[in-house]
Amino acid sequence: MLIRITLIILITLFSNISFSQAFFRIKADFSIKAKGFNGKSQLTMGKVYYDKTIKKIVYKIKYPEKSDWVSVDTNMYHIVNNKVTSRKSLPAIVEFTIFHIALSGNLSNYGLDKSPFTISKVQQSKGMVITTWDPPQLYSKIYGRIIVSNKNKKLYGIIFFSPDGMILRKQFFKKYQNINGFSFPSEVLQISYNESKESYELSSFKNIIINDMNEDYIYDYYIKK
Repeated sequence: MLIRITLIILITLFSNISFSQAFFRIKADFSIKAKGFNGKSQLTMGKVYYDKTIKKIVYKIKYPEKSDWVSVDTNMYHIVNNKVTSRKSLPAIVEFTIFHIALSGNLSNYGLDKSPFTISKVQQSKGMVITTWDPPQLYSKIYGRIIVSNKNKKLYGIIFFSPDGMILRKQFFKKYQNINGFSFPSEVLQISYNESKESYELSSFKNIIINDMNEDYIYDYYIKK
């Protein structure tokens, strides 16, 4: 469950505010159909909440059992009946999730133009624009290259490589919805690789709401420690 989830308010008073700045919250029903490296399948369903200035991802799970998962800073909390049952330390991932990147208006290149990665190659194939991004030389032994494909000016796929050129995972973004000018994929397929084994996660989103002004207490989830 933790791996899958580890797998979506800035308002100014200036008249020239851009659309990417105007989108600050996303809320949606979600489901994740997963098949792990061990071949076992699992379904997870619930609601997800994210505010890009608060930077907490809140998953309120209703199936297979009621619980909350909250990702903030470098921690992931599992909460049952308002009590923290576990806490895991993780790399700072919130700002690299689809929720934050989409709300920031950088989904077409997955936010890589705001990172130290640089473009080394651009090509066209089968109606897609394929861009290769290389890590900075300083981190080339830690990170591998990333290949991004765009179709109809929307992010279609992304492939992450290890420093030695092995594919770590692929993601495909499908069935985009337009909500008041905000474009978001309602399906995200992730395929991860571990030696000769593969795992699959299909995340689906529906009833997407942008800039919800209700349920502030969920977006800024209070964690009793």
